[in-house]
Amino acid sequence: MGDDDNSLREGPLENRLTGSKWKMRMYAYEELEKAYRNEVDGEAPLYTKFAKSLPAFIADKNAPAQEKALDLVLAFLDRAECAKKYAPPMCGKLVEATLGQRSKNRDKGVEALALIVEIEAPVEPVVQALLEGSGNKNPKLATQAVKALVHLVQCFGARLFPL
Repeated sequence: MGDDDNSLREGPLENRLTGSKWKMRMYAYEELEKAYRNEVDGEAPLYTKFAKSLPAFIADKNAPAQEKALDLVLAFLDRAECAKKYAPPMCGKLVEATLGQRSKNRDKGVEALALIVEIEAPVEPVVQALLEGSGNKNPKLATQAVKALVHLVQCFGARLFPL
C-alpha cells in the first residue's frame, strides 16, 4: 500500500463516504462495514448516523465500490435494530442498481432483499421494487428481477407476498 492509498484512508469518514474518488469511497465503505460488524449494541447511534445515506451508497457507479457498499448494507441489515425502519427506501435502489450488474453485486443485492424480508420489514416495498424491475426496458435487469422474486417466494413462501 503506497502513500496514495494512505491518503485515501485519511480524513473524516463522512467526507470519504461521499468523496469523488471511487477508491476513497470503497475504503470508507469497508471501514464503516467493520464498525457495524464490531458494534455489539444493535441500537448504537452509529447505525442511525449513516442509515439515510445507504440508498446512495448502493447506487455507487463504480462496481468494486458498489460491492463494498453492498457488504456495508448487509452488515447494517444484519446488526441494526433500526433496520426495519430504513430498509424500505433501499429496495428500489437495490433492484435498479444491482440486478443488472455483475454477478457478485447482483447476488449481494438479492441477499439484501432477502434480509429485508427476513427481518420482518414491510414486504410490499420489496415486491413493488421487483415488479417495477421486471418491467424495466433493460432485459438483463427485468429477467433478474423476476428470478429474484421467484427466489424470495421459494425461500419464504407465497403467503408472505401480496401478489
